[in-house]
Amino acid sequence: MSTPRSKPTRRRTVHDLHVTTAPLKARIGDSPPVTTFDATLADRIRSEFLEMRGFSPTLEQAERLFHLPEEVCRTMLARLVEEGFLRIEHDGRFRLLRHG
Repeated sequence: MSTPRSKPTRRRTVHDLHVTTAPLKARIGDSPPVTTFDATLADRIRSEFLEMRGFSPTLEQAERLFHLPEEVCRTMLARLVEEGFLRIEHDGRFRLLRHG
C-alpha cells in the first residue's frame, strides 16, 4: 500500500493576506480612532513576539490576544511582515523572523 505524496508547500507572503490599502481605522479602548499606522500598537505587538519566543499565533489568535478588530490586526501583522519583523508560516501562523 503506497502513501499519497504531499504537495510541496509554497512559502506564504504578505500578499496572501489580501490586505486592502484603505487607511487604518480602529478604536482602542476609549482612545480616539486610529487613522494611520500606529507605532505604539506596533511596538506592543513586537514586544509580545520578542517576550514569548516561539509564539506563533494565527490571525484569529492574534486578534483575541491584542484585543483588535480583524481588519486592524490583519493590517498591523501585514505591516510587520513587510518590514521583515515577522514571517507567515505555511499554515498561516505568524512567527518572529529576527532573533537578535
